[in-house]
Amino acid sequence: MLCLTSCIPYIQGTAQASLEFAQCLRSHLTNALLAQFDRIGGLNDLNEVVLLHRETLRLLPVHTDQSFSLNNLAAVLSTQFCRAGDIADLHEAVALHRKVLALQPVPHPDRSASLKHLAAVLFMRIDHICLWHGDMDEAAGLYREILMSSQGTDQSQLSVIAGARSLEYPF
Repeated sequence: MLCLTSCIPYIQGTAQASLEFAQCLRSHLTNALLAQFDRIGGLNDLNEVVLLHRETLRLLPVHTDQSFSLNNLAAVLSTQFCRAGDIADLHEAVALHRKVLALQPVPHPDRSASLKHLAAVLFMRIDHICLWHGDMDEAAGLYREILMSSQGTDQSQLSVIAGARSLEYPF
């Protein structure tokens, strides 16, 4: 098994190939950098993952479903906020999760998960900068939509109920 630190420069150097091949390599590089971040915790790895996700979004054809890539970028920005504390990362994650929802109208199969992701970053923002009314109301509405939909499994419904209950006693 090759060491991640020796694989990453190789993948970075070959990522200038054809668009499809470059997208595939960019995905593998992203996964390697995230694995390295999980193991070592280097913010440089996380910063590079953000750049790679931005580049992937920039290169996606307009007619493609960008929700997967937008969600990935939002997730990494949330992680980056937790590590570095830059509130702009959290604001951008909220905006990106909102874009994902706009691309997933009812009855999109991933809508329920996207609703939970947006609610989670809204709660994160409430915890860190106390934007109570708008964010709390929006999160409550997201949980209501999840509960009213029939898309979730029993396990996901339990997590939604737990999240909705936290709205009763947020502090």
